[in-house]
Amino acid sequence: MRFGRKDTGKKRFGIYLTIIIVLLMVGGTVGYVFRGSDGDTSLKYNGYDFIKTGENKIVLVYNDQNLGFDYHPKDLENLPFEAFELDSSKVYTAYDPKDRDQNLDYSMMKIFNFMNFLSIKPVLSCYNEIDCPDIPIVNCDESFPVIQFRKDDVNKVYTDDKCIILSGDAIGLSKSSDRFIYFLLGVMD
Repeated sequence: MRFGRKDTGKKRFGIYLTIIIVLLMVGGTVGYVFRGSDGDTSLKYNGYDFIKTGENKIVLVYNDQNLGFDYHPKDLENLPFEAFELDSSKVYTAYDPKDRDQNLDYSMMKIFNFMNFLSIKPVLSCYNEIDCPDIPIVNCDESFPVIQFRKDDVNKVYTDDKCIILSGDAIGLSKSSDRFIYFLLGVMD
């Protein structure tokens, strides 16, 4: 019988150890989710509330609407940015067909969705005629606003005549797009 009691003690110890490990894992995960990876407990920025989702997306609660982003404004504060005015009911979104890939398409989709949210009609266009499908070809000296996507090593948002240029590498275009949208919403200056 003593042999059985000793075995029960080992089982009980194993169960306690398992419970402690599970509690530590759950506690660490919960702490990470609510505290954030950088130790910041607040997801507020400039008076706006943000929610971090399980898919590492950021949701801005804006006028009772949930708007999805890839980056929190704090992550974009050092991205070079030139302020602009955009007061039009229609805007051309232009790209170079040779640069088109999934990352460019994703960034353009973000801008298209956001323009529709603001009731601004986005018009897909090219700024390079070579390999451009049957859509308008525009440049920066048009009489209408153009949002131009440029593949570049430098991630930034700047203007050139009538163009608002979102530039960056594969990941940088998404950052520039989020920065552009935050500016239009008044979340960032």
